Amino acid sequence: MLSTLALHLDLSDLLDACCLAAACFALWRQVHLGEILSSWKKSFKPLSIACHHHLSCPFNANSSHKCHLPFTKISKSCGEDIVICRQNNFSNPISTISIHLSINQVLANLPLFSYHSEKGWHCLTRKRFLACCNSIWSFHNIPTTSGHSFHIRGTTEFLLAGVPPNVVKTLSCWSSDAFLHYWHSLNCLTPLHIESLPVMPSARGLGVLPLSHSCSIVSSFGLVSSSLVHSTPWLDFLLPVTCSSST
Repeated sequence: MLSTLALHLDLSDLLDACCLAAACFALWRQVHLGEILSSWKKSFKPLSIACHHHLSCPFNANSSHKCHLPFTKISKSCGEDIVICRQNNFSNPISTISIHLSINQVLANLPLFSYHSEKGWHCLTRKRFLACCNSIWSFHNIPTTSGHSFHIRGTTEFLLAGVPPNVVKTLSCWSSDAFLHYWHSLNCLTPLHIESLPVMPSARGLGVLPLSHSCSIVSSFGLVSSSLVHSTPWLDFLLPVTCSSST
C-alpha cells in the first residue's frame, strides 16, 4: 500500500512529499486522520491538529521523534504524546517527514502536514489527501480506502511483524479489544503466532512419560504410593515429563 505511493509520488513535488509523509505517519503511528489533518485548506484548529512545533528533535541514534497530538479520539483535549520510529523500507516515516519539512519549509505554528504553492500555504486536508492516495491505488487496481483504513492497516502490519497484540493495542491507542475484530490477513497471522510451536520430548506425543517411568518417578519421590500408581492407569496421562530414561 505505502510502497505503491512511495514509488509513484514525486518527493520533489511539494504536495506529493506532504501526502507521502502524512500517509507514513498515519499508518505507522495508527493515528486518526482528524488528529493530523485539517478539515479546511486555509485554516485549522490549533487545539486539535498537530503542528510542526509539536514534533520534537530526534532523541536517539535512529532519529526517533516524539510528537504531541493536541486532541485525540481517546484522550480528547488532554492530548497524547506518541513516538515515531524508523522503518527499514520506502515507507520510513522519519525520512519522509524530514524530506517534507525540508522542501516545504513548514513554519513552526502551521500544521505539521502543510504545503506551499504559488498561492501560499495550504493545510493538507483529509479530502485532498485521500484523493491523492486513492487516485494512485485505483490506477494500480488497489482498493480505495477511507481514513480509518490507515489505523486498521497499521495494526495489521504490526501484528504481521510479530509485535505482541497487547503492545499493538497500547501503541495504537485502542481503548478496548475492538481492534481484534479488524485483523486482516488472518491466514498470515495464524501461522505466524501458532505454527511450529516448540515440541516437548514425549514417548507418546503427549508430553508425558510411559507408565513404567512414571511409576518409578512418582514412587521415588513419595508423591503417590506404588500400588496406587499401578492401579490407576490414567495417572500416566497426568504426569509431566521430568526426566529421561537412560539407554
